[in-house]
Amino acid sequence: MVRKDYKKISPRKSDFVSHSRLWLGKDHLLVVREIGYTDEYKRFYFSDIQSITMLKTRSYFVFSILFAIPLVLFSVLFGMGEGLVWENVPSLVFTLFFFVLLVVHLLRGPTCKCWIRTSVNNEVLTMIRRDRAFIKLIKRVDPLIQAAQGSFSIESISQERNEKEALKKEQKEPQEDLVEADANPPTNVL
Repeated sequence: MVRKDYKKISPRKSDFVSHSRLWLGKDHLLVVREIGYTDEYKRFYFSDIQSITMLKTRSYFVFSILFAIPLVLFSVLFGMGEGLVWENVPSLVFTLFFFVLLVVHLLRGPTCKCWIRTSVNNEVLTMIRRDRAFIKLIKRVDPLIQAAQGSFSIESISQERNEKEALKKEQKEPQEDLVEADANPPTNVL
């Protein structure tokens, strides 16, 4: 049972054997996975999160095709009939069924797969399956992550890189002088 100081980010999503939800705590995200009679809890503290990654999947296109093909076939069967007779009712029912499935699928938006990465773990967030849900998650969690880790700009990163390269060059120059001095070792060694 999740305490009252957590806010639900995603509704319960089911796989073949488990149910999972994503909850927002004060300083972390909590993934709750229910498998049978057991619960598995994983915390991801905002200060430890390195990235939240999204990859668009092809399942949006595949399911659109899988819903459209029977829709077209049953529409043709219904169109071949003579008016609304009892023989055409099954094809009309199936046409409407696949039409509703296709419309709902298209309205839900493109599909995706989402990961959260820390220094020790790379966890798939199975409850985030649509682009819209991912964008909603990022809008809600990004300010909290930046508050925990601090924000950065591209200019500060390039400035740090230039400083590190300058330090490396300064350290290499004295070493080159030492190599040149040792280029002629003494010939008599005891």
